[in-house]
Amino acid sequence: MRAYVFTNFLGVFVFDSQNNLLEFKLFPKDPEKTAKILMSKNPFLKEIEKDFKPVREIDSINFDFCKFALEKGIFRSEKEFYSFLQRTAQIYTKMKIEKSLSEDLYLVELIKLQTELESSINPLKERLTSLKNVKETSYLIRKFEFKIKDLQDFYEEVEKEVSNLSQKIMPNVSYILGENLAAQLLALAGSMEKLARMPSSTIQVLGAEKALFRHMKGQGKSPKHGILFLHPNVNSLKKEQRGAMARFIANKLSILVKVDFYGGEFIADKIKKQIEEKYEKLKNE
Repeated sequence: MRAYVFTNFLGVFVFDSQNNLLEFKLFPKDPEKTAKILMSKNPFLKEIEKDFKPVREIDSINFDFCKFALEKGIFRSEKEFYSFLQRTAQIYTKMKIEKSLSEDLYLVELIKLQTELESSINPLKERLTSLKNVKETSYLIRKFEFKIKDLQDFYEEVEKEVSNLSQKIMPNVSYILGENLAAQLLALAGSMEKLARMPSSTIQVLGAEKALFRHMKGQGKSPKHGILFLHPNVNSLKKEQRGAMARFIANKLSILVKVDFYGGEFIADKIKKQIEEKYEKLKNE
């Protein structure tokens, strides 16, 4: 029999295909302990998988958990039930944000390191070429080549770490922008918290601060886009259409970054379709 597993702040619940409750494992009636369990890999799932195979985890279920909790005597009233839910949600959200903060700042530093490595490797490769033009090879030249190769290998490791961490911290934003561009946007903002609080108009011009300051001093036009220019749906359009596309993407990103920051569901696949439709419309105008 196929079993469906649903997890919430009460515990882990197993249902059949008709939404009949088959088994359940309750979490401690302690908001902090429950929040910690929800933050980690659920230890109850292994127990359930021994009794029910195959097991499929689901994100929603049509089941009255409040009624269940009252019937089982877990809570004495609806007020107590919802009070526990609210307190657990508050602690869980705080834990998610604290974890995200440490990881996003690490990602910001990795982006800085990646940029510095790139700006170092290219001049070194030019210097190597100049040396070889004078003397084709020598012990020092060969050693220099190995050092550059080591730096390039390290750069690739950093790039891979940036990609993995970006997917983990900001899955929705990464799906739209790509992992590296998403991480660069984060680095420009400084943190996930700052990015989540930014209006879409600010996200649109991140990376174009110099042009924006010139405009504010009356020395140039207002920038239509910043780093979002690197997105293929922006830079492949005609110059006069890029601002509209960047603005549309920024509007969607302002939603997605909040979803990522506060631990929401993955919705970027639907948003990406909207972005593609907007792109095609502008392209054919």
